[in-house]
Amino acid sequence: MRLKCLFSFFRMRQRILTSGIDLLYVHSPETALPFLSNSAGIPVIFHQHGSGNPMERSKFGWGRNRLFKGLFNAFTGMIHRQADWTIAIDRLCVETGPPTRDSPKVITADECGRFAIFSS
Repeated sequence: MRLKCLFSFFRMRQRILTSGIDLLYVHSPETALPFLSNSAGIPVIFHQHGSGNPMERSKFGWGRNRLFKGLFNAFTGMIHRQADWTIAIDRLCVETGPPTRDSPKVITADECGRFAIFSS
């Protein structure tokens, strides 16, 4: 299902970028990846819902191998480096992809009962 979603967003990418939107607010890696290098200059906000690698808990044994875990970590790192903002749900999310000057992270109020901006 996630791969189907990823390929659908790649197919619809140009149509979405030229639809007159002001920003992209995405909630999963497969919706973020197609838009990280958009030439339209539309800001991408990535809302990371889970800090753990879902490949660790895959119901398929082949999905729990090092290759897929490594790919997921690499894609998540790329998203953290290239998104304009990352909304984090917990400290692990903040620590997994260090914020850069161009891509700050905002942690939600669920963590420590307050909002905070983490920057390098």
